Amino acid sequence: MKRVFSKLITAVWVCFSVSFSFAQDADVPLQHEVYPYIDRLDIKGLTGESVSTDYKPYSRRAVSEIFSKSNTKKFSARDRAWFDLTRLAADDDFVDKTQGKGVLKKLYQNRRDFFRVKNDNFRIYMNPIGILGAGVDQHNYTPGLVQESLLNYRNSRGVRVRGTAFKRLGFFTEVTENQWKAPVFMRNAHTQSGVLAGENFVKIF
Repeated sequence: MKRVFSKLITAVWVCFSVSFSFAQDADVPLQHEVYPYIDRLDIKGLTGESVSTDYKPYSRRAVSEIFSKSNTKKFSARDRAWFDLTRLAADDDFVDKTQGKGVLKKLYQNRRDFFRVKNDNFRIYMNPIGILGAGVDQHNYTPGLVQESLLNYRNSRGVRVRGTAFKRLGFFTEVTENQWKAPVFMRNAHTQSGVLAGENFVKIF
């Protein structure tokens, strides 16, 4: 019985170690602009080596390696600026080498992040989220009923935090609070079904 228990503990430890080793850092979100840009570099044969573009998402470490090995010798000034801007958005190693003007000695120490902590054990990047938009419906979609205001708007505030711990564990979280007046057809769908597509929790105000 002790041998069976010992083997079970060993198997669990091995599985945990393997899964932990693959969680080296947080992946780049699939909607990030770096993906079509890397595809473009790969099509032009500028990535230095073949990139498995069919397997996504990429880890941030993999993205850093792709950019560091890319051949940019024949880039025009415009191509170089685009390359650096995209790299700045996705390559943490590159960002950590840049210097920002800084605000209150703690904020914007690099060219990308509102707040950053970097030492031998931790990398933490924190950025605010702010979205403000407004528009007008072309159609009301409520014929025969009292005409509602066609003005739609969205006001979102939040924070995005991500990083790595002990060079092994990656983490990412994003929290937002939204005030949103959706188009009439979406409000009608919510009234009928009680569900608003793409949203987890809806509070009417």
